[in-house]
Amino acid sequence: MSYEARKYGVTTSEIRKRENDAESCFKERESRDQISCAEALRWGLSERVYKERSKKAEACWLADEQKLLLAIAKKDRRDHPIWIKRETCIRNIMLGGA
Repeated sequence: MSYEARKYGVTTSEIRKRENDAESCFKERESRDQISCAEALRWGLSERVYKERSKKAEACWLADEQKLLLAIAKKDRRDHPIWIKRETCIRNIMLGGA
């Protein structure tokens, strides 16, 4: 839960609340809309704003960095500086800082 909280820039108690809210998307929506609904709630955004910002956040993933991360053991990736840099880039965009 702490990695999720870091990813979304909130406390662990807030991410638990948002995860509970996101569960409603899987009960109330058709499959194609479930992911954007859930992610928008996790970020604390409307779906429209989430979709706009997620397109911008695609620029945070560089192909050569992705290859390097895939070569690292899965359990070590989330603490790797390149992963944290990418995560920070996405968080800045999603929270309106970039």
